[in-house]
Amino acid sequence: MKKYLFIALLFGVWNCSFDKKDPEYDFEELIKIKDEFIYKLRTNQLPTGEVFKILKNGEKKYIGRLSKGVPYGDWSKLNNKGDILEKTNFTNGIPGRKYVIIYYDNGQKQIEGSYLHNKKNGLFMMYYKNGVKSFRGEYSNGSGIGFWSYFDENGQMIKKIDCSTDDCN
Repeated sequence: MKKYLFIALLFGVWNCSFDKKDPEYDFEELIKIKDEFIYKLRTNQLPTGEVFKILKNGEKKYIGRLSKGVPYGDWSKLNNKGDILEKTNFTNGIPGRKYVIIYYDNGQKQIEGSYLHNKKNGLFMMYYKNGVKSFRGEYSNGSGIGFWSYFDENGQMIKKIDCSTDDCN
């Protein structure tokens, strides 16, 4: 009998633990502590949970997570339409790789690429206003690597250079 009671109690506790949902916080209600990436509430409590932003159209978009006021994982910076302008990965409150997108006024991408420690690192692409790719190249620690390709407004390759023999910076 005790064995069955213990199993039922254990199952009940285990089941309840999955029903808990992390609290949610409006980014506009968080207070950044000095120049660090630590946030608090007006009550001085260090929040743990998901952080969202309310767009001009009233839509709720999740932008990141906090653990005791410290950001972790991917955080998104949005424009007023909800497009991701920048995505930064945090580890223990320290920003690492940053993925950036810049848009034209017409909503098309203009440039996208990633940074690590404020240096270009990884694939970069640029686009014409019509959305067609104009450039594709890679960086490592701020320096151009591999082959870079340039395209005309119809998407046809017009030039390809080798960064091991040509200047790509």
